[in-house]
Order: sequence, then structure tokens, then C-alpha cells
Amino acid sequence: RSICGISPITKYVLPATCIAGGLCVSTCLKVVTSGDECLVERLGRYHRRLGPGWHWIWKPFETVSFHVTIREFVMDVPPQQCYTLDNAPIQADAVVFLKITNVEAARYNVEDVNNAIMNLCLTQLREEVGKLTL
Repeated sequence: RSICGISPITKYVLPATCIAGGLCVSTCLKVVTSGDECLVERLGRYHRRLGPGWHWIWKPFETVSFHVTIREFVMDVPPQQCYTLDNAPIQADAVVFLKITNVEAARYNVEDVNNAIMNLCLTQLREEVGKLTL
């Protein structure tokens, strides 16, 4: 028993429990900002999608596997050497405006979504330039 009348349990155990609980809560809380979405996997399998707001993640069992913006963004396609229908060489570049609407498909159907979009844009650019006659 302490001189002040405070028991050792109240003096040491209660603050330690509060600190441990606060650390647990702070690591399990996931804040998703406006315009973003996250995918959560539980034990390695897709479990749920998180929209904007505060969400609880049970750290030993769940992980945030994919964080993406669902706002429209710009992708610059670098200049490419293309050939027209009459075999004239042309340097063509492009700017692509895109928006991911299906986060699950962007994560699980394609290995690298940005690379896949870039390759699709380059293919379309070459195909359209190939139809031109100078």
C-alpha cells in the first residue's frame, strides 16, 4: 500500500493498460480520404472494400492490399515511332484521362494496372496512326 493511498495496481497497471489499448486502437484504425478506396484482405483472401471514412482493421488477420484513387487522373503516353498506311514514319504521343471504376478488377484481374493501361493506349495509338495516309 502506498503512502498516498493509491494502490500499485492503479498506479502502474492502469496507465500501462491505457497506453497498450491506445496503441492497439491507433494501429487498427485506417482512415481513407475522400476520393480514395482500399481493398482489405483477410488471411490472404479478398474480404471487403473500404470507402472514405474511418475503418477498423484487425491487424493480425486483415491487411490493406490495394489503395487507389477513384478520381480521374492523367497518364502521359510517351512519343512513339508509328507508320502510316503509306509507310511514312510519324512520332505520335498522347495524353490519356482515366478513372478506375472497379477497384476489385483493377487489383485482381491485372498484375500492373498502370502498365496495362499504358500498353493498351500505345496499341490503340499505333493502330489509329496506321490507318492514316499522308
